[in-house]
Amino acid sequence: MSRLDDFRYATPIRKLNKFVQLLLALCLFVGINTLASRYYWREDISGRSVFALSPETLAYLGALKEHVDVIVTIPSSDASGEEQQKLLRRYVKNLLEEYREAARRDGEEMLSVEYVDPYRNPRRAEELARNLHIDQSNVVIFSCGRRQRVVTPSEIMDFSDLEPVAFKGEQAFTSALLETASGITPVVYFTTGHGEMSIADVTPNRGLSVAAQQLRARNLEPRLLDLSGQDVPEDAALVVVVDPQGQFLPQETVRLRRYLEERSGRLVVLLGARRQSGLERFLMRWGISVDDMIVHESGPESLDSGGALLVRSFADSPVTSILRRNNAPIVAGQARPILAGQMAAEPGTRLTVLMASSAKSWAEIGWRSEPEPVFTAGKDLPGPIPLAVLAQTGARSGAGIYLPGSRVIAVGLGDIISNNYISSFGNQAFFFSMLNWMLDREQVISIDPTPIEKYQLSLSRKELGRLALLLCLPAAAAAILGLLSALIRRY
Repeated sequence: MSRLDDFRYATPIRKLNKFVQLLLALCLFVGINTLASRYYWREDISGRSVFALSPETLAYLGALKEHVDVIVTIPSSDASGEEQQKLLRRYVKNLLEEYREAARRDGEEMLSVEYVDPYRNPRRAEELARNLHIDQSNVVIFSCGRRQRVVTPSEIMDFSDLEPVAFKGEQAFTSALLETASGITPVVYFTTGHGEMSIADVTPNRGLSVAAQQLRARNLEPRLLDLSGQDVPEDAALVVVVDPQGQFLPQETVRLRRYLEERSGRLVVLLGARRQSGLERFLMRWGISVDDMIVHESGPESLDSGGALLVRSFADSPVTSILRRNNAPIVAGQARPILAGQMAAEPGTRLTVLMASSAKSWAEIGWRSEPEPVFTAGKDLPGPIPLAVLAQTGARSGAGIYLPGSRVIAVGLGDIISNNYISSFGNQAFFFSMLNWMLDREQVISIDPTPIEKYQLSLSRKELGRLALLLCLPAAAAAILGLLSALIRRY
């Protein structure tokens, strides 16, 4: 008899053999997982590759040097728009998963994603509001250090009659990623000293505290600027004048002009009715005419229940495209005409009217002497009345190189970003779309939106019954075969 057949030797050898097999299986398992964590391959198998990242995005993710936190506050369900909510959350979740995987480097995640439902987890939502000053749902927050950027649903999807038609998530997310991870926070200066609305004021009618908070949430730093004693600072990315009550001094307009001409500056002027600002001659240099008139609307479709104006006519411009796509009006208390003049002193100035009142409106010239607003033919200006004009310089050279110039936007709606009106979707969308365009942030990368396709299977009751029967037949056949097999074995 062989020693291997001896019970005393065979038992330890068999135990050793089983131990070696388990050890080899464990090593194989660990080795495969180690290789998978370092070298893996993902592929988007959806029909139109909706969530496949572009080479630009992959390059940006591969160059990340700091960890980026992404917080999604889109609720899992919402009674007011459950289908749109689910679609938005599903698209955002699938795309962010691709971002997270692409940002992984040597097993380390450079981008983390957290989903917070404000309704199911109010404690975490309160913590976000306290730490990040974010108290709104349906947004995606990119945070890196002290820098953060809030992406709203209108930046993620295009809507038509409240129905999603195109997904722009990659462009919005990659732009937000670059803004927060670049370490640069553009500074937006708000002028003071002339009774302007202030970013430090919390009152409803004259305060801009809500707008300032939303600027910080978008990685923009709002600051005050007193032009009476200083030039426009070197770090100014944009200067904003909001509804001044007094007049700018000549030396102040000279400083603004020097900022625009010598540094290709960017200026936004929001002017209210019934007062002069001292900027009239300054704006004429850019071909923008600000007349001392008041715009009145007579059509009920252009007035809300409280008597505020509803501006619905917008030009086909990058500044107002979001309002055209979503059919969203701008809400304002009063309006004054902002006209595109015939000539501009600045060479190469191009003028664009951005919005206008309705055809039923008129601009009243003698509003100071007339107690009631009444249209006077031959004296007053009939509608539609231009309410905002964009003036820009700069041109594209023969070699295809764009030479940047100055940009000035004058709006005859002085209170549209006040605490009282900034919560309106149209006001907020216009203001931040205008700022993004002025700061060249609206096209950080060029990625085309992906159309959202909906598939619906319409079946009658009879067809639905046939389909259910067809799907149940294989399962029923398998159950019968299993039962017959069991009976045959038993008997």
